Amino acid sequence: MSTGICLLVVPPATDLDVALVLDTIRMANLFSGTERFALKVATLNGLPVSFTNGRNIEPTTPAADLDTDILFVVLNLQPVPAVEEDLVRVVRQTLRRKALVVAVDYAPVVLARAGLLNGRRATCHFDVLEPAREAYPEVEFVEEIFVRDGRFLTCAGHLAITDMLLEIIEETDGERLSAMLTEELLTPYRRVGATAQRRFDREDAHHQDQRIEAAIRLMRLNIELPLALTEIASAVGLSLRQLQHLWRRYHAGTPQAYYMHLRIEHAKSLLLFSDMPVQEIALACGFSSGAVFARAFRAVTGMPARRFRLRFHNSLSPLSPMREKA
Repeated sequence: MSTGICLLVVPPATDLDVALVLDTIRMANLFSGTERFALKVATLNGLPVSFTNGRNIEPTTPAADLDTDILFVVLNLQPVPAVEEDLVRVVRQTLRRKALVVAVDYAPVVLARAGLLNGRRATCHFDVLEPAREAYPEVEFVEEIFVRDGRFLTCAGHLAITDMLLEIIEETDGERLSAMLTEELLTPYRRVGATAQRRFDREDAHHQDQRIEAAIRLMRLNIELPLALTEIASAVGLSLRQLQHLWRRYHAGTPQAYYMHLRIEHAKSLLLFSDMPVQEIALACGFSSGAVFARAFRAVTGMPARRFRLRFHNSLSPLSPMREKA
């Protein structure tokens, strides 16, 4: 008996995410020697969808034919309102059929906005994770690669899709097929859902002193209400002077500058992927006023916060353009 998977491609979507789904399922069927997974591709209006790289995908099933065991929604950026309404309607219909809903990248944010994830744990791509936490406190958004809660499976997208599919395949067809696919994909190991999206330990792997690593963790956990450096130093068993001296051994710059960098990065995410007013973003990032935030943001990025939002709002890889001089 095969498991039905309907891949619903919602614009804007990336070719990468769709290809990962299609090829992983294709290989699973090939290795199992049967059509273990009956895969069909759909779009909301039954028409082809253009990916962000300009390529198109043609649906293989009518838009109304979404009766399936697993509805796999691929969406990478905020859709236009009409598309979002249609997507929520389809998801509600799918839930009434008792199917599993898999939401990838930005799709969990759409489900949260519709109230479908209230009281649940969920994830999404880290670019939009902090804005989602601010906007939808009823949902416990966590920075994991994928999360299963009831009949919802949310995923950060991109390479995490493969890990999630390998787990689905193992659950439905056993460990042997999943292991074969892991080898075929040249994956050293399959990551579990609770794996963190970003590996801060890699970023800080050159630190030989755990007190510096602990100080960085405290900074990351205290963005909205920043701690004084004296508090951070005391919490990790150092004086302020010792923290500053030890910091220079492993970092260019100062702990103050590093902490400011973390707060500005948080502000960038809120500017790009939320509708929060700049004044609210300033407070959410620990600044006492909009004026203080404006000076700090311009000093780090070279442009005003409002200009940054207008230039890069809802764009893929939003932080990479900041390497250019504005």
